[in-house]
Formats: sequence, structure tokens, C-alpha cells
Amino acid sequence: MYPKTLAAVLLFALMSEVIAITIGSARNFGVCGGQTVTSTGNTVIIGSVGTSPGTSITGFPPGVATSLNAGNVAAFNCIADISTAYRACKDAIAPTDRTGRPLDGAVLLPGAYKYDTTAALNAGQTLTFNALGISTAQFTVNVGTQLDLFSNSKILLSGGAKACSVFFCAGTSVVIGANAGVNATVIALQSISVADAITNKGGLYGINAAVTMINDKIISCA
Repeated sequence: MYPKTLAAVLLFALMSEVIAITIGSARNFGVCGGQTVTSTGNTVIIGSVGTSPGTSITGFPPGVATSLNAGNVAAFNCIADISTAYRACKDAIAPTDRTGRPLDGAVLLPGAYKYDTTAALNAGQTLTFNALGISTAQFTVNVGTQLDLFSNSKILLSGGAKACSVFFCAGTSVVIGANAGVNATVIALQSISVADAITNKGGLYGINAAVTMINDKIISCA
């Protein structure tokens, strides 16, 4: 085994006990917001949509989803479980502080990464998560404030990385630009705003506020 690969594997072994995030019942939800979920156009959610404690879900139809859960027990459990995942993401020990560095072109190995303030993947750029062949690999990107995934940006997976094992947790909000390709569980303490025609394998969760979408396709982790 090459020395760099061996070092990366050893790093993952050290981090694996710290990074053990599960999202519980939230895996059945493609989208969940604390107050509102709003869709414009023909959004497709392969999974459930929920709000709790809020009860406003609009735009379905014409949007479609496996089920709608406005302020019910299932939505309450989703927000509770994703809140637990958010805290675990925030608590993960991050040996790599990337504050001030764009995500553009980065290849991230299993483990935890931290931005003290904002983080961005700029328009047309790619970010790759490489699991190094480790089937249980997880990745956390802890963003202090706002995460921006700009138009036509792409999150790529390699080395057996799984979209549902990639976690972004933003301390305020997340903004995703048009035609972005996202492969991750995206959690914002407040809101998530999604532009036209994005795709995501993984849920979008705005714990305290809203999730808004336009003609998007979201596939839950169920």
C-alpha cells in the first residue's frame, strides 16, 4: 500500500469512532423543514416531505412526493432525528480547518472538515469525496455560517463513497444554484434555498425554518 494511502486509511481509523452519524427516520424524507416547505413547478421528491412544528407545505401538486407530512408525528421525528445528526456533525473533531479555502477542485478523504464561517463551491466547479474503498467511510463538512453550492457545480463520489455518507451541516443557511448536482445529506440550522433543476441523492433539511425548491429532483436515503 502506498504511504499516502496508508496514512489516509490510518486517519480514517482514528476518526471513525468520532464520526458515526445516522439520520434515523429522516432517511425516509427527501425534504423536511421546521416551518415551511415550498415548491414551484414540477419538483420530484423520491421520499417524503415534512414540516414540524410548522404545517405549511405548498406546491404539491404539481410537485410530487412519496407522502406529505405537515406537522404530524412522522415530521416531528424527522426534525428530531436530523437535529441529532446536525449536532453530531458539528461535534465531529476536524483535524483539517479549511476556513478561507474554496471547495473548488478539492478531493476530500474520509473524515471531518471545518469552515469557521462560510464555504463555497463556485459555479461550474467540482468537489470530490473519495472513500478509498472503505465501505463505512463518512465525511462531514461543518460550515460555521452559510454554504453556497453555485450554479452548475457538481459533487462527485469516488472510491466507493456513498452520497448518504456525506454530510454538510451549515450554522445558518444553504443556497444551491441552478443545475447543481449534489450527492450529500445537506442540513441547515435555518433555511435551504434551491434554484431551478438541481438534483440530489440525499435529503435537504432546514431545521428551524424553510426549504424552497424550483423544478428539482431529490432522492431520499431510504
